[in-house]
Amino acid sequence: MTLTMSKVEKDISELEEMITEHKLTVSPDAFKPEMLEGFN
Repeated sequence: MTLTMSKVEKDISELEEMITEHKLTVSPDAFKPEMLEGFN
């Protein structure tokens, strides 16, 4: 799979829409490195 800027921009836009739709708040302060443990 090739990653293109247009794909990244589309994915970010979709993610932002989902965040807004579910009235969530996203902050880098909420990130914890342990969250990535299941992704190898």
